Amino acid sequence: MSGGQTPSNAETQKRGWFTRFLDAVEYLGNLLPHPVSLFALFCVFVIVASGLAAFFGLSAADPRPAEMTGGEPGALITVNSLMIRTSTFGHRAK
Repeated sequence: MSGGQTPSNAETQKRGWFTRFLDAVEYLGNLLPHPVSLFALFCVFVIVASGLAAFFGLSAADPRPAEMTGGEPGALITVNSLMIRTSTFGHRAK
């Protein structure tokens, strides 16, 4: 194919299932918003999900042995909301 020629029927019939699959992936990928927008949306989703999980008091059993945590066996790990303005280390944000 050179210039402005269009592919013939024989050339379009030669396209295998993998090429059609890649075309579908490309089409769906082009429907997605810009990566920066996706990142911002995922950040907002994680912040809201952490707030909801903390509000409902979700927790999980700590899988580490008690010797590693310095606590009692069967301790719980609770969710900390990312909506609260404190840092990970417990100091107030300035």
